[in-house]
Amino acid sequence: ISGCSKVGIDLTGTGVTDGGIEVAGNRLEVTGSGIGVGVAGVRILDNDLSNPGGSSTATLDVGIAMTPLRGDATALGNCQIVGNRISGFSRGGILVATALGKLQIKQNQIERCGAGIDVAGGQGAELLAIENNQISDIDANARDATLTRLVGIGVAGAGAVTIAGNAIVRVGRGATSPNLTTGPYWCRAAMASA
Repeated sequence: ISGCSKVGIDLTGTGVTDGGIEVAGNRLEVTGSGIGVGVAGVRILDNDLSNPGGSSTATLDVGIAMTPLRGDATALGNCQIVGNRISGFSRGGILVATALGKLQIKQNQIERCGAGIDVAGGQGAELLAIENNQISDIDANARDATLTRLVGIGVAGAGAVTIAGNAIVRVGRGATSPNLTTGPYWCRAAMASA
């Protein structure tokens, strides 16, 4: 998929409330967001997502965005985001802005984005595992620094959380002070400055 200015793959209005959807093996070069998901029970596997930047009209410029669930709000499915390569999204690589039952975010490579992995808004997941990801060159959204929570990995509102085995380098090198203020609920994983 090439050149989409809004969302390359949009699963926010499918009517499916609990599972059975797999988004796998796609190559997206978009100027907006890569994959937008608003249903539970989704597996997002082995996709190449890139945004060359500069021309997005999207309000949410994210590699993979998990948005509020449609349909039955109590259908807290199990979601997996595994093995994706994500680069160039000014808002962030992976943004989770909805409540989920179980969520695994593993083995992704995220580079040149406004944030790495951002489980935001106090929504989180009942069980959350963020493991074995490689995150590099994370910096503030050049178009609007207030849109970016400048974190390699940020978590707010999750139940049981495991953050392990992640490699995070070069976070916030061009940041201004508003970008560094992420609030009392944010947990930053160990960040290396290389």
